[in-house]
Amino acid sequence: MAPTMPHGGWSETRSADRLAFRDRPWKSPLLGFVMPESGTAAQTVYLRVQTSGTSAMLVDLVPEGEAYARLFRMGVIQALFYGLMITALALSIGLYFYSGDTVLLWFAASHLTYTLMTASFSGYVSVALPMLATHGLTSVLTIGSGILNTLFHLQLLRRFAPARGMLLIGQAMAMIQIASLLINVFYDETFGLGLSMLLSTFSMLFLAALAFT
Repeated sequence: MAPTMPHGGWSETRSADRLAFRDRPWKSPLLGFVMPESGTAAQTVYLRVQTSGTSAMLVDLVPEGEAYARLFRMGVIQALFYGLMITALALSIGLYFYSGDTVLLWFAASHLTYTLMTASFSGYVSVALPMLATHGLTSVLTIGSGILNTLFHLQLLRRFAPARGMLLIGQAMAMIQIASLLINVFYDETFGLGLSMLLSTFSMLFLAALAFT
C-alpha cells in the first residue's frame, strides 16, 4: 500500500495477519494504515494496493474520526455476537454434564473452534497475541472448524439411521478435510485452505441430503 509522500515519490506500508499486531502501522483489529498529512492545500494521492492473500479486499478511505467510530460500532456488534456464542457454549457444556449426551460435546468442540476462528479472522486474536503473526493460526482454525462441524453433524444424524453409504461418504469427506489440514500445515498453506473451503461448501449440501435419507 503506497500513498504519495508530501515531498513527492512513494512511501510503502504493509499490514496483514502475516505481521504481528505490534508491527502494524494502525493498531486496530482491522487491517489499515493512516495516510500522511498533506497540509491545508489540496493534494492528489495515488494509491496502489496489493495482496498475496486468498480473500477479496474491500478498500475504503475515510477520515480518522469516522474510522474509529466504525470500530466502535463494530465492537458493540461483536461483543453481542461473542456474548451469545459463549452463552451457547456454556449451555452445551452444562447440558452435557446434566445428560451425559456425547453429541453435546461434539457440538461444544465445533462451536468453540468456530468461535475462535471468527475471532482470529476478525483480528481479535492478533490483538490478544500482539507478538505473533496469526495467519497460520487462522488457517488452522478455519480448517479445524470445518472438520469438527462435519463430525458433529455426522454424530447427530447417525441417530436417525441414515443410509450407510451416505454415512461412509460423510466420513470420507471428514478424512479429506483432515488431510487438507495436514497439507496446510506441512506442505502448501494456500492449497490446503482452498481444498478445505471447497469441501466445507460441498459438505453443507451433502449433510442436508443426508438428513433426508
